[in-house]
Amino acid sequence: MKRFLTLLLVAVLPLCLMAQDPNNKPKKPDFKKKTEQKQQPVKKQQPTKKDKTTKKQGLSATIEKVWIDHNTTWNGMKGMTIHTKLTLHGVMEKFHMGITHYFEYADGRPLWGDTNHYRSTDPNGNPQVTAWCDGDVTPESSEMVIQDWWRFIPYSALHLEHGKHHLKIWTFIRNDTVRKTIHEEAICTYFDYDAGD
Repeated sequence: MKRFLTLLLVAVLPLCLMAQDPNNKPKKPDFKKKTEQKQQPVKKQQPTKKDKTTKKQGLSATIEKVWIDHNTTWNGMKGMTIHTKLTLHGVMEKFHMGITHYFEYADGRPLWGDTNHYRSTDPNGNPQVTAWCDGDVTPESSEMVIQDWWRFIPYSALHLEHGKHHLKIWTFIRNDTVRKTIHEEAICTYFDYDAGD
């Protein structure tokens, strides 16, 4: 029995001494020595360019068609009726629109007039035969199609000598609320007129 106790003491004593030795304490993990991972640079996404059609557009107009009915009568006068089909873009509020038709010979010479109701003044102060019509436009949607905006002009306002004449008209559209031309492109319409009729 004594021999057994002696052997047990010899085996256990070194373990107890190691446990009390401060140099043999288990080391605590060193959190300060963590390895830092370098972050990969994040690529910035380039802002996508907006389609030009998504940009806010101002009020504009496209002249789709201009046509003339000859030998029409209005208030007892014989003349022609000028029709215009157009598309309005960016209609956001009510505005006053005017459509003007300037008369010229086919070779570009202005057609001079002296009737107050059917003329305008060119930059040189000369009266040019003009037919215009105007009115308020109330928006039904941002894009509107006007099928027929018409204006009558009597043949007598053209002041032409007897005979056949080759003529043309230039059509312009204005926003008269701000006195600004809004059409994308003026339209030129050619026609023949026989002043002997």
